[in-house]
Order: sequence, then C-alpha cells, then structure tokens
Amino acid sequence: MNPQSVPGYGDSSTWAPCTGHPNDPRTPDNDDVGGKAADLEWQMDKAQECIDKARGLLNLGDEASVLAAESLMVEAAGWLDNE
Repeated sequence: MNPQSVPGYGDSSTWAPCTGHPNDPRTPDNDDVGGKAADLEWQMDKAQECIDKARGLLNLGDEASVLAAESLMVEAAGWLDNE
C-alpha cells in the first residue's frame, strides 16, 4: 500500500463524529442556531401575514381582489422558500 494514500492522524477521515462537545471546533455555536431560528420565525410570520391578507381579499370575491390575493400567495411562497 502506498503510504501517501493512507490517512494520517490529522486527516478528517480519522476523526470521530462530532457529538456536540463544547470544545470541539466543529460544534455549531448556540448563537448561530438561535439567530437562524429567529430568522426562520420572522419569515414564517411574514408569510402568515401574506396568507391572512390573501384570505381577506378572497372573501371579497371580485376579480381585482382575487388577483391581489394570488400576488400575496406568491409573496408568501417566496418567504417560505428561503433556506
């Protein structure tokens, strides 16, 4: 076997899986997780606002309101489509 192709101690293929230990640099920071959760909650709130407005417009029943509701639903889908 070629010694250049064998993983050594510093190669990531020899590392144990990340278990969330606070001293493991691969463990995500809690601040990052909290910030992402807050962003996701904000996006969901914005999408819910659009959906609620669209429902109100659909209850009106006229063609302009239906078109406006469709536009709001597209906007809501855009808020939920972000990663």
